[in-house]
Amino acid sequence: MHNYLSVVLVSVLFSISAIDLDENLQVETKNGIVQGLREQTQSGHMFYSFSGIPFAQPPIGDLRWRSPKPSTNWEGVLDATHEGSCCVAPQEDSVKYIQFIFKGSEDCLYLNIFTPEHPKLVTSLLPVYIFIHGGGYFAGCSSRLLYGPENFMEHDVILVTINYRLGVFGFLSTEDLECSGNWGIKDQILAIKWIKDNIRSFGGDDGRITVGGQSSGAASVNLLLLVPQARGLFQNAIMQSGSILCPWSNQTDSREIAFTLGILMGIETNSSKELMRQLRLVDQKRLTKSIEQFLILQLARMPVKGLPFTPVVEQPHEDAILTNYTYDLLRAGNYFHVPVLAGITNFEIGYIEILPNLIKQFLITLLNISPGIMVRNINSLADKYAIGKRIQHFFTGSNHFSEDNFTVVMQYLNDDEYYWPIQKGLTYISRKNPVYFYLFSYEGNMGLTGLESITNITEKVAKGTC
Repeated sequence: MHNYLSVVLVSVLFSISAIDLDENLQVETKNGIVQGLREQTQSGHMFYSFSGIPFAQPPIGDLRWRSPKPSTNWEGVLDATHEGSCCVAPQEDSVKYIQFIFKGSEDCLYLNIFTPEHPKLVTSLLPVYIFIHGGGYFAGCSSRLLYGPENFMEHDVILVTINYRLGVFGFLSTEDLECSGNWGIKDQILAIKWIKDNIRSFGGDDGRITVGGQSSGAASVNLLLLVPQARGLFQNAIMQSGSILCPWSNQTDSREIAFTLGILMGIETNSSKELMRQLRLVDQKRLTKSIEQFLILQLARMPVKGLPFTPVVEQPHEDAILTNYTYDLLRAGNYFHVPVLAGITNFEIGYIEILPNLIKQFLITLLNISPGIMVRNINSLADKYAIGKRIQHFFTGSNHFSEDNFTVVMQYLNDDEYYWPIQKGLTYISRKNPVYFYLFSYEGNMGLTGLESITNITEKVAKGTC
């Protein structure tokens, strides 16, 4: 989660020193011809980029909150020298100041391909790495500003970055067939299918595809291991700082959230069909304005209920990808059998350090008043409260959280939100899959939680955070 606050700005640190439009750099895909760029890293390595390739039809109009449709063929040569639009998401700085100012477009289902060898001169097919960005399922983008290819282009590997619908556009659900949900995950599956079908044209080996992601991107990869429609599309998985078992990756009140959003839009109905009919008529600007208000209202419930827009269990239907609880699927061993590389940092929750003091104080007050919110999978309120008080005492040595012991509050959140669910999920996966587990604890200056903005480095905080 919050990957835009937890990854290194590779493209800023390793700038491109040369860009050249090569008229011979045209690749024929199954949808048509694309024109790429010849580029050069700061160290002098040549590489080739193909950006803004559509893998799906724009999910607008009646396709809003529908399963993605494969991209149609185009005539002539597609200009793949510029990135496509990011999906609608809050601006990074606006999240820090609790403003949730949105940018991006609903027409955003594009991918970017970077290869260190000219596609027409490849003598041996290269392995492929598909990266799924994080951002709590509601923010982030595949943009080179955050996920530049330069480091990868020093090695013999093809990098592909993808967009997928986010937030309300990607994960709204009424928990029935009118709006089943998981649109963003279905976008990811279609993107991977497109890559598998076309990557040989770019010099990539469609039999050596690794899918990886960070935070909610890692949780997405974890989910793809459970989804029948994704089986056979890739041969390896990388999960950095995330699991589908993380509390923030599961929402059980999606229907309530959908109708609450409808009320904010002036739509008062108990019918899922009518709600979705009217929501599809709302223009993007008005919808995102209401979502800004909605997210602010949701802040108070997030520590208890989690993020509002996440993957959900669907009712069985033709396009359903998840019809059972993820925990049950993992425990039963019902997952794709591929090698998995996964890990955590020593301070996953570090992004809290850059939140306004008001939010920190609210969190401390909430934990003191209702310590039971720290306890999951127990129904008795009395038992939840008693266990919560014991957790509080274990971490603080007292019965009170405060600003003075806020570090231990974050230590608890580290364990609850990341360490335990990640390790639990990997324990299940390791029963049938080779699993390689790492801990990243390097204390550097460049973690994004140490930035006042993405261009102004001010101090070192959130040690070990990606």
